[in-house]
Amino acid sequence: MAAGVGSRLGFPAGVLAVSNLTVVLGEHYRDPISGWEGVATCIFTYLHGCRRVLLSAGSGEGNPEEHAFDEPQLELTEDAKTGFQGQ
Repeated sequence: MAAGVGSRLGFPAGVLAVSNLTVVLGEHYRDPISGWEGVATCIFTYLHGCRRVLLSAGSGEGNPEEHAFDEPQLELTEDAKTGFQGQ
């Protein structure tokens, strides 16, 4: 079986790309392109792509609104600790 992309580049197994930011679930991030801000609630990785992060923000109506972004484009906000707790 052929070695994976990560191992050929010298990364640990399962690592496809390296970004300057490692997103931490429960912290607050901002997408500088769209201006969207929210709490990181999910991180997922496609086989041939970068890690994606789901940012959730309360709409005031009870259900959070969510959008996914590429991890490398997100910025940690100064309001990083949100106290967000799932139920």
